[in-house]
Amino acid sequence: MTGGGALNIGIHKAFEEELMKDVYVAEYPQFNGAIGAALIASERC
Repeated sequence: MTGGGALNIGIHKAFEEELMKDVYVAEYPQFNGAIGAALIASERC
């Protein structure tokens, strides 16, 4: 699970309950989208 919402324990637990599986939360989930965007931008230069 990535994104700032992954830091919300309620959202995390809701996903696990709905999917009936353990959901892994990245160590720094709030940065994943920014890192991806930066990598894409760096390839275009």
